[in-house]
Amino acid sequence: MKILLVTTISDTINAFLIPHIEMLVNGGHRVEIAFNIHSEIDHKIINLGCKIHRIEFKRSVYDKKNLIAFKQIRKVIKEEKYHLIHTHTPIASFLTRLACLTIRGHDINIIYTAHGFHFFRQAPFINWLLYYPVEKFLSRYTKIIVTINREDYQIARKKFKRGSTRFINGVGVCLDKFSPSNQTEKIRLRGKYGYNVNDYILVYAAELNYTKHQDLLISAINLLKNNIPEIRLLLAGTGNLSETYQKQVRQLCIDAHVHFLGYRKNISELLTISDVAVSSSRREGLPVNLMEAMATGLPIIATNCRGNRDLITNGYNGILVDGNNIQQMADAIQRLYLNKDLLIQFGKKNLSLINRYSTQTILKEMKKIYESAGLS
Repeated sequence: MKILLVTTISDTINAFLIPHIEMLVNGGHRVEIAFNIHSEIDHKIINLGCKIHRIEFKRSVYDKKNLIAFKQIRKVIKEEKYHLIHTHTPIASFLTRLACLTIRGHDINIIYTAHGFHFFRQAPFINWLLYYPVEKFLSRYTKIIVTINREDYQIARKKFKRGSTRFINGVGVCLDKFSPSNQTEKIRLRGKYGYNVNDYILVYAAELNYTKHQDLLISAINLLKNNIPEIRLLLAGTGNLSETYQKQVRQLCIDAHVHFLGYRKNISELLTISDVAVSSSRREGLPVNLMEAMATGLPIIATNCRGNRDLITNGYNGILVDGNNIQQMADAIQRLYLNKDLLIQFGKKNLSLINRYSTQTILKEMKKIYESAGLS
């Protein structure tokens, strides 16, 4: 069968969906991909023989250039005549499904994986006003909606008029790439990256933006700098608030404690040298960065938001804190610093849980979903 995978930008394919494409290609299907090229296309996609359609999707719903993207994706769908379209990410999924509605005589099965609805329990009212009616309307023309956290699943199942709603545990994490290491390897890598054996290292790999809310962590580190002089927060990623957060660190005079690493491809090694994984996000779909930390055997401290609480049970495999409570975040960080037994206990629990989120497990579930959409 001829299948089109659509995402807003190429980064999503590169980071999460290559194993999914490999499964489809190995199953004898012809896979084409549509996205805006934001980062260099992974060579594995080229080697798989996937035809690539560059669509000028923009990540902001207010960007008028998405009108151009709508015309482009509509033209591709009309000319290529796909058997199945699988969409990911909100903007691309909205424009693609809308385009399908405007093409007469085309009966295409559509799967939509929602990586996190913009409307959720703690979302601003404007999000519900703008996004909920659109998603509800388009659900009528979507064969299967795939959700990756429990809150989105309940909303879609109860509120949308859809063919089917399915729940899976994310897009999958590669357990061959992220695995627990021994103390010898941890010490070796710390030396490689210039960190000391006794440093208390926290890591957060995420885009530097409003949603990821790194300023909460920076403020917490400021509260702890005297009690834990050896504390180090590693922020891996880039984003539109990079300069703002760096300015905050300089003003607090905590440059020695907060390290901006930029875009990194060595996340597995950064996790290996760390003691705790942290997340200050305001919302998540199902965060891959935390799943990777779980696979490394790290305890987790995270804000109590959608997505984070799907992975972390407070007091069982990590600690959940209020999303805007600096003191709670600082207290949780200090608690694990002072209680090494609890730190180890949480890490072991995460290792016991991670198999349900593995790429192998997720691909088995996705295969069933594709079959139920008519893919043989």
